[in-house]
Amino acid sequence: MLGLSVVLVSGGIPPVLDTFTVADEPPVAHHIAFTSTPGETAPGTAFATQPVVTVQDSANGTVSATGNVTLSLVADSGTPLGELACTSTTAALSAGVATFAGCKVSKGGRYTLRATFGALTTDSGAFLVTGPAYLAFSGQPGGGLASIGWSNQPQVQVVDGAGATVTGAAQQIGLAI
Repeated sequence: MLGLSVVLVSGGIPPVLDTFTVADEPPVAHHIAFTSTPGETAPGTAFATQPVVTVQDSANGTVSATGNVTLSLVADSGTPLGELACTSTTAALSAGVATFAGCKVSKGGRYTLRATFGALTTDSGAFLVTGPAYLAFSGQPGGGLASIGWSNQPQVQVVDGAGATVTGAAQQIGLAI
């Protein structure tokens, strides 16, 4: 809190001095912002840079707020939603800053983190989780009678976080009914 002291001198002999203080209002939470976001990582690997969310006033200054910030995961269109795992997806604010630890995403894809503090919500910048992410059918099975081979044999491919086929994947894939 900043203060301003004013001295009034009134006429007369001897002069009368009067001092009072005018205080600024404390900063008010206007929005929240990611002040640290993850970069590219592999599925299931902890982010090299863990998320940090700050409560800010209208001039982007840090507001010494208390409470909890909750973190969730948002997948871009076409990306299967992986799971966000952190030491905890809820972090207590300390002097207006919430720091998360041990965060990672289970599947590859293009994601955004969403932070919520009361009625305030913000999304991080997009980041990529790379590496083999999931299996996808490129040819659907079908058309056949019992004990006779299908006319359309199933085709499965390994797809990375960006949706591209991993051509050098050597893992064996099993199918079950």
